[in-house]
Parts: sequence; C-alpha cells; structure tokens
Amino acid sequence: MATQPWLLELLAGRPMALGSVFERWRDPEGGDLCTCTIVTTDAGTDIALPKCRMRLVLGDDAWEA
Repeated sequence: MATQPWLLELLAGRPMALGSVFERWRDPEGGDLCTCTIVTTDAGTDIALPKCRMRLVLGDDAWEA
C-alpha cells in the first residue's frame, strides 16, 4: 500500500512545533554525528485512517521547553 502525503498547517499561517528527539554522538576520533527524529502519534479523528500515524504537534505552551 502506497502512502499518501498530507499537508497540515495551523490557522493563520502560525509556526508549528513538532515533537522531536535530537542526539549528538561523538566517535572515538573526536568527530560529531548529529541525529534527529520526529515523534509520531495516532492520527486525530479528523484525518484518521486505519493504521494512520501523524507527527506530534506541540501546543504553544511547549515552545519554551
């Protein structure tokens, strides 16, 4: 089954914060490797399809965390 891309935007074009995990790895020679991943959750009822996942959108109160 092919996946369908979706475009999700906040009202009035406001910025959107997504839940994510960042990590910096240091190798034995002293180099850095920076990695990140976007956290997903079950899709909301307004776009839910069977086995559908969506990015975790954070509320305004989480911006300073």
